[in-house]
Amino acid sequence: MVYLFQATLRVCQSPRELMFLFFQVADLFSQADRSAL
Repeated sequence: MVYLFQATLRVCQSPRELMFLFFQVADLFSQADRSAL
């Protein structure tokens, strides 16, 4: 979890990478929601 936080801080220096990461995580959660239903 700490590693994830440090990686997020590093990515925050690049807004484009941050947006890409955000969409990846959102897609991951949407897939998890579908599999849970």
